Amino acid sequence: MNDLPVRHQPPKLPDAFSDVLEAEISELGHRAVRQSIDDLATFYRDSKAMGQAKGPPADARTACAANMASRAPATFAILSDLLTTNAAEAGFSTARTMLDLGAGPGTATWSAMSCLPNLVSFTQLEPNPHFSRLAYAVASRLRKTECVTFRHQHLKQLDEEERHDLVIASYVLNEIPGSDVTAIIDKLWRVADGALIIVEPGSPLGFQRIVQVRAALIALGAHIIAPCPNSKPCPVAENDWCHFSMRIPQTQRQVVTSLKPRDFNDEKYAYLIASRQPGNPASARLIRRPIHGKGHVHLDLCEEGEVRRRTITRRDGPLYKDARKVRWGDPWPKIG
Repeated sequence: MNDLPVRHQPPKLPDAFSDVLEAEISELGHRAVRQSIDDLATFYRDSKAMGQAKGPPADARTACAANMASRAPATFAILSDLLTTNAAEAGFSTARTMLDLGAGPGTATWSAMSCLPNLVSFTQLEPNPHFSRLAYAVASRLRKTECVTFRHQHLKQLDEEERHDLVIASYVLNEIPGSDVTAIIDKLWRVADGALIIVEPGSPLGFQRIVQVRAALIALGAHIIAPCPNSKPCPVAENDWCHFSMRIPQTQRQVVTSLKPRDFNDEKYAYLIASRQPGNPASARLIRRPIHGKGHVHLDLCEEGEVRRRTITRRDGPLYKDARKVRWGDPWPKIG
């Protein structure tokens, strides 16, 4: 049985994105991009603490292409899932303006553009000129340059006076020293008029960063929408970490550039969604894979400030049918 969460076929990046990437790799050479993918993987794996994992250097055009080829499909799929499944609860559906922090090649922008039709204005904040050039090329192919503003700036240069309905920072805070995170979150919350989404690697260190961000946002009066069912202290044990996983089919381009080609990647991630409005968070959420037995399903749930294991049996009728379908990361009781 496939116990990884495949709620639906993950959305694919727009053709314009793939076309820009194809042209970039053709110009740089497949061998160089493959080597850069390996170098990036080694670098992030060897960065033993948050704040040490810096993005590609400003002069590393090949590293940016490697990052775009290896990371963008998973980031796009994860953000698209979060934006779609939490649109009503977090108020994304009414957002008109969006800020993409540490935008890279604009992956979060293209995800929001495809999921939230009411968005009309997008701002990308990215210090690396090669990433900004690639993002602009994608916008040009999409004929969206008029609604996207490109700013060559670091996160710390963000103007606290500006306001955006939706702010997304995906795989950005892991590059910030821990001592700076609280001040950065304070700044992000000031510019987020509606909701803030944070996504980090689904590792123990990534979860530690999410816990730090969560505490800072709660202190600022934010309402936690997901994945946490409430704003009580996190009940996950110190030797454990809360994360989720999504199975991402490899694109043909990823297979070509990957050192270990295969049909899919299992992308593990941790995230947090905060809103200025109370919203309608789930009453509980499945934080581990369900354990299926004969006539029963064990569900490990975060609910009411505790991690609880609930056993759903055939005697529970319709609830048992839902338990057999629920996936790691889903709300409980199952919605829809």
